[in-house]
Amino acid sequence: MDIRQMLLKYLKEQTKERHLRYFKAKHIGKDLGLSAKQVGSNLTILKDETKELRIVQYSCGVGCATWRVEAI
Repeated sequence: MDIRQMLLKYLKEQTKERHLRYFKAKHIGKDLGLSAKQVGSNLTILKDETKELRIVQYSCGVGCATWRVEAI
């Protein structure tokens, strides 16, 4: 399974009960064994590729981005 597939699966599972969630890239990375940079660069690509989730970079703080993820 490649990184984008792994991220998509993780985000779908996390938004199953609550359809709108906010995630820090470093926390996703910790859960999946990835760096925050790997998460951010792949979410940037995934947000344009997926029709199942609405993914938006919500804020970019010191050293870590927050992502808004909504199930469609």
